[in-house]
Amino acid sequence: MVDKVPVVYVAGWGRSGTTLIDRILGQSPDLMSLGEVGLLPERGIMGGELCGCGLAFQECPFWTAVGERAFGGWDKVDAPRMKVLFHDLGRVRHDLLPRFLVERGDYLDRVREYLDFYTAVLVAAHEESGRIPIDSSKHPTVASLLSRAEGLDVRVLHVVRDPRGVAYSWTKAVTRTDAGVGSVEEITRLVPERSGWIWLRMNAVAGSLRRKAAGYARVRYEDAVADPAGVLGGALDRLGLPSAGVPGIGPGGEIDLAACHTVAGNPSRMRVGATRLRLDSEWRTALPAGTRRRVGLVTTPLRKRYGY
Repeated sequence: MVDKVPVVYVAGWGRSGTTLIDRILGQSPDLMSLGEVGLLPERGIMGGELCGCGLAFQECPFWTAVGERAFGGWDKVDAPRMKVLFHDLGRVRHDLLPRFLVERGDYLDRVREYLDFYTAVLVAAHEESGRIPIDSSKHPTVASLLSRAEGLDVRVLHVVRDPRGVAYSWTKAVTRTDAGVGSVEEITRLVPERSGWIWLRMNAVAGSLRRKAAGYARVRYEDAVADPAGVLGGALDRLGLPSAGVPGIGPGGEIDLAACHTVAGNPSRMRVGATRLRLDSEWRTALPAGTRRRVGLVTTPLRKRYGY
């Protein structure tokens, strides 16, 4: 029997620091940051956007080799179909509704089709790099599906952040500079209250992965920024994965980020070199008091459980 490939799946809600945590973990000699693998068909195969190494996806030697190992070349993949399956099967409602309401029609056939694709990518990435892949796609429902894959041993790292900080971050303009040469676009913004509702749903489902994945650990963004080696190293220990080599903070509060092969994610994934870790707490003064209260009210059940 072939051993399963271990995978670290970073789950949670956007603007929670998942890209930064992915990058920090990827500095370990045992782990490799792949970014948001779920967006690979859309951003990589179809869009030809930039890999974290700075090259276009089609020009990146690592991803070219992964495509050859997995499929005999990316041109053999029905990328539009995989894009549709990712966005369809990854809807959180699939984990909130009773299974008999979800698993109807050709649902299970689509799951098998998608898992075959996703598993092939992650296994090939593992074989090509010799390291444990980190997938920071965040979607907890996708992680739930991956836990069914016969060839994968999925360990979930659930990243949470104060929902009021997340809500404020979603109001800020973030320009995507990683879409390719000459391509600049702004990421969609959300009103704070809507972000709060999504934060609640996404984290509720992510927490349920404790019962489904081979391993589960939850970390707070705020704690990981303050002590990456201790917090993330401890999380890897709880996941039963190697933790030697997770970098700590230098004397100036910085961490040295090497180039990586992230296929998609927050534009900060392109950052290399000495990076000063700083807790983003601007929301405490910039988010209006009334908005803070409303977001806090919406997210109360989980917010208090997570210590916010």
